Amino acid sequence: MQRLTTQEAADFLGISRPAMVKLLDQGKIRYDPLGRHRRILVSELLAYVERRGEQRRAALDQMTAEASAAGLYGGRPEEYAAALKKVRKRPAGNDAPMRSRVSGLVACEPADRANRSITRYEV
Repeated sequence: MQRLTTQEAADFLGISRPAMVKLLDQGKIRYDPLGRHRRILVSELLAYVERRGEQRRAALDQMTAEASAAGLYGGRPEEYAAALKKVRKRPAGNDAPMRSRVSGLVACEPADRANRSITRYEV
């Protein structure tokens, strides 16, 4: 049973430590108190990730069904269900959404040549 600190758990979820503490205080993730500290079991963290994914999928399915019923899409609900299933099967780490967000950005030389660690972008 591996236990994580609140900072390690927050890093795993990609959120801030205060946001992690809020999830713990709300009872969304179980933890073990250790004096003044909190330790989160990896299994509890993974269970939360799974629950959150299920909630997101259910919300997306509901929104798709409602939009289709309202006539916002030209296709049938079955077509959207098949498309969603196909998208969900994509392997993790697909950076296509990131590329589309930054496709209009062009890397430029740093304004201060002495500080080469800073790269600025122009649209």
